[in-house]
Amino acid sequence: TLRKMQDENFRLYDQLFRSYGVTKEQFYTSYKYYEAHPIAFRELIDSIDATIINERKKSNKLPSK
Repeated sequence: TLRKMQDENFRLYDQLFRSYGVTKEQFYTSYKYYEAHPIAFRELIDSIDATIINERKKSNKLPSK
């Protein structure tokens, strides 16, 4: 059963990488970079968070009558 779970995890990761157009190697290279540069990682997360908040604000606005 552990082998089946591992196979399923690999399949799901592969599907995720393909959906975003990145390779496993590209992902882990980026991961290692941000792991070694926590300030840059925090800036990235803050930027993503701000973008999400702005998008939510835009989508919650109702059209004027």
